[in-house]
Amino acid sequence: MSISEISADCSIEYQMNDIFQEKSKITYDDENQLVTMSYWGEGAAGVVEFVNTLNKFKELNKLTMRIEGDNKIGSNGCKTITEGIKQCENLTSLSLYIGHANNIGKDGAKELANGIAYCKDLIEFYLTIDSKNDMSQDGVRDLMNGISQLQNLEVLDLHFGVFNCFGVQGSQSLCNALQSLQKLKQLSLYFDSLNNIGSEGMKYIGEGIKSCKLIKRLNIRVFGNQIGPQGTKYLADGIKNCPILVQLTLQIGYDNKIGQEGAMAIGDCLGSLFKLQQLKLNIERCNQIHSYGAVAIGNGLQNCKNLKHLSFTIGCLNNIGEEGALGIGHGIFNLTKLKTLEFLIEYNNIGEKGAVGLGKGLETLINLQKLEFTIGYSNYIGNEGSKSIGNAIKKMDSLKILKFNIFGDNSIDQDGVNELVNSFGFCKNLQTLCCMIQADKATTFDHMKTSLSNIDNCKLLEFVLFQVPLQNQKDWKKILWKFKKLQSLVYMRR
Repeated sequence: MSISEISADCSIEYQMNDIFQEKSKITYDDENQLVTMSYWGEGAAGVVEFVNTLNKFKELNKLTMRIEGDNKIGSNGCKTITEGIKQCENLTSLSLYIGHANNIGKDGAKELANGIAYCKDLIEFYLTIDSKNDMSQDGVRDLMNGISQLQNLEVLDLHFGVFNCFGVQGSQSLCNALQSLQKLKQLSLYFDSLNNIGSEGMKYIGEGIKSCKLIKRLNIRVFGNQIGPQGTKYLADGIKNCPILVQLTLQIGYDNKIGQEGAMAIGDCLGSLFKLQQLKLNIERCNQIHSYGAVAIGNGLQNCKNLKHLSFTIGCLNNIGEEGALGIGHGIFNLTKLKTLEFLIEYNNIGEKGAVGLGKGLETLINLQKLEFTIGYSNYIGNEGSKSIGNAIKKMDSLKILKFNIFGDNSIDQDGVNELVNSFGFCKNLQTLCCMIQADKATTFDHMKTSLSNIDNCKLLEFVLFQVPLQNQKDWKKILWKFKKLQSLVYMRR
């Protein structure tokens, strides 16, 4: 083994023999007592030499180990990993990534559980088991039993890829583990599709979350697991009982079919989280929340008056309509402490009235420093909707970053586009402006010239312009290059 020169950041890179070097990388950061290991060889045999390196770092505090995808390390490879981890008796932070199709099976999961349980002093644990590792519910149970031994744990991050057969039994095992981890302050759970959780599995997960009374930061992502309305209720009830949450990420992925009842449960949950400062809420496509569900979420949002950062997405085909958009606008209206807002509504036919409601909600957000606002295709917001949104932007004196997109089939003619373009010029403190504009007539060009002349502090400009008349292109370039502080310019014509 050879050791390279120590770099300025006190890191040492260990390199194995030439053949092995092509299949791994090991970096040691002496200042932070952190080893980062990545292996992309093949089979369990190569893992032995890779893991044996850890005997050089027995006083290590932090370890990150990545076994990349398609290595087929199997249960024997997991056994070797466990032996390596056990050499590091002072670990307080462990991050373990098992990539796609490593075929660890239930026996490999049991081996990993033995290694995890040995690390009694862990404060932070991050585990990813990517897709097609075939753990089975027995393997998940063993993993959770190992995690339950980590009584000092404050941060837990679990990610299970597709086809890991987590199932109801795995969910129950997770619940038992969470109930034993009484010091947890941050929890992240990510379930990719086809883990067969369903509503019954979500019942156990909700109960586990409910027991975590010290949780301040919670991140949940569930894709394609058919949790349905009842499963969403269980999840929301669990979150509702975390009274000191300051940060919540809740992503309900596509095709969970939570329905309006599930969305209403989410709204009720949000209404009780009075200390929340940061929220990311994504209801992705085909969850069928309809207008009642969207209104309920809006009602919940209006009670989150301490929110400073909000990211909100309603995916396509949730059918929220104009009433749902009005409800969301009503909820946003009360969030006067917001500093950043990321807002996306895909194809949901919110109509002109719905867009006007959103605009009125935005009008109170005068402390916003960053706004990312996107209305997807076929929402038919019309001129009145675009005017209302534009009027709200005019009042955002503190805005520094604006990313604004309105896609096609929204029934906006040139007057509506011009109203939006005019609003940019009122944000005199803008440093970043990114927008997609349907600028197909000279009138829009004239309005944009006026707006840009008022925001000459911009450091980043990014435009996607549709069908800009050829005679105006030279004028565009003159306007855009006048910014003395400009560091980056992206200019595209379609």
